[in-house]
Amino acid sequence: MNQGNFLYPATPTNVPLSITEPTPAFRKEVGRVMGSIVFFFIVYLLMFLLSIALIIGCVYLGFAIIMNVRHLIGILAGIGLIGLAIMVFIFLVKFLFAVSRFDHSGSVEVTEEEQPELFAFIKQVAADTQTPFPKKIYLSADVNACVFYNSPAQGY
Repeated sequence: MNQGNFLYPATPTNVPLSITEPTPAFRKEVGRVMGSIVFFFIVYLLMFLLSIALIIGCVYLGFAIIMNVRHLIGILAGIGLIGLAIMVFIFLVKFLFAVSRFDHSGSVEVTEEEQPELFAFIKQVAADTQTPFPKKIYLSADVNACVFYNSPAQGY
């Protein structure tokens, strides 16, 4: 490929470190975001533990109601309490098992043989940003550029 036709801009030389150094305001915002993430995990863990305690309490109380109130209403109330606890627990853990699939129907996969300039450009971006080169590249009319990672379970 002729270097004169290469679309990637030249990497700047002699860039002062002050330009690429994060500002104190940026560092403060990153600290806030990280603190929010840690707070979320603490609250989520607390809710998870409380849901387990709710399950134990509701199952115990549900069986106690079923055994002591031997009418249809007692059986339904006991089953309802047990079901309530199980539904709260499922609500808290369902996102752990959620699978998100990307729809490739509007995208066209391209190869290096078809688009050598595009691949050279992306290789240079990956090298400059010190990131791995993508396994597949798709062209889509929906967005200008995006990066997404598929889990191995999805088979892509």
